[in-house]
Amino acid sequence: MPSNNPDPSLKDPATSLGAALRALERNDWEGAHRIVQSLDGQAAAWLHGVLHLIEGDEANAQYWYRRAGKPCPGAAQIQQELQAIQRAVTG
Repeated sequence: MPSNNPDPSLKDPATSLGAALRALERNDWEGAHRIVQSLDGQAAAWLHGVLHLIEGDEANAQYWYRRAGKPCPGAAQIQQELQAIQRAVTG
């Protein structure tokens, strides 16, 4: 059932998770991180956690996964996590 309270990080394409994912596709980790830092919502926290897994900062990743309400899968699952976030963004 769709939520009556959509995740704000999925709203504006220019400053959204989609933009952060596109930055990451260009290997612009800092750009992706800057975007997710400016977003609210569980999906943004989820991607924020993945970015810290990529960075190798698992403690920080765990913090952001907790904020997203998800278990932190560890670095071995980064690609699967990014694919799941992409599906969430494209709906």
